[in-house]
Amino acid sequence: MSGDPRPRERLVSRALDWFGFTHAELLRAMPAGATGAAAGLYAASRLRIPSWAGAGVHLGVLLFSAVLGFVLGMLMVRTVVHGSAKLVAGSVMPSGGTTPSQADYSREDAMLMQRDVRGALERYEAMIAADPRLVGARLRAADIHAREGNDPGRAEALFREVQRISGVAKSDDLYASNRLVDLYEGPLANTGRAMVELRRIIERYPGTRAADDARRGLATLKARHLGDGGPTASMTPE
Repeated sequence: MSGDPRPRERLVSRALDWFGFTHAELLRAMPAGATGAAAGLYAASRLRIPSWAGAGVHLGVLLFSAVLGFVLGMLMVRTVVHGSAKLVAGSVMPSGGTTPSQADYSREDAMLMQRDVRGALERYEAMIAADPRLVGARLRAADIHAREGNDPGRAEALFREVQRISGVAKSDDLYASNRLVDLYEGPLANTGRAMVELRRIIERYPGTRAADDARRGLATLKARHLGDGGPTASMTPE
């Protein structure tokens, strides 16, 4: 007859909270913990314990060294994974006035580094549902949906939500528009909508480098898709 699993579940839950890991991260960190425990046992075996000490003292030293080595190994993994995630968050994604601090996304970045795409998306979608003005989570989730989630339709919807947020930073608005152009020229295969987005940039940011780039991109698309009598699309932004 099997024992009550609840004590084990509580133990795992406490370990996750203490180390700051997800379940996937905890499993991947276990080898490092085991290595640390082995190193602790080896170090303890090299200690010169007085001959008068009993077997209990020897066993206690070995046990303490193994536990200490295990904990140190796990903490090293946490430092490396979460520290790297913060560096990635600070150097890759744009930020705006409505975007929380990059450190808020360290857990999600760590999950992506561990290839837990579904878990990261679930966390981002929960943030999005809770805050209609959260720019950063929408941009990140949209990029993941487009790049790794194989859901360009959801990516399109999120980028459009960013565009509609009042007071969104210029950098985030432009990023969303340019990524929409990429989606329309790529998996969504809608050149007409790509042209609409480029015209939106030109009209919204006249006299800027972004508008100049959009104008050149629009000319390229027209030459490529409309020059031979290709299909046209409405040029009025939504």
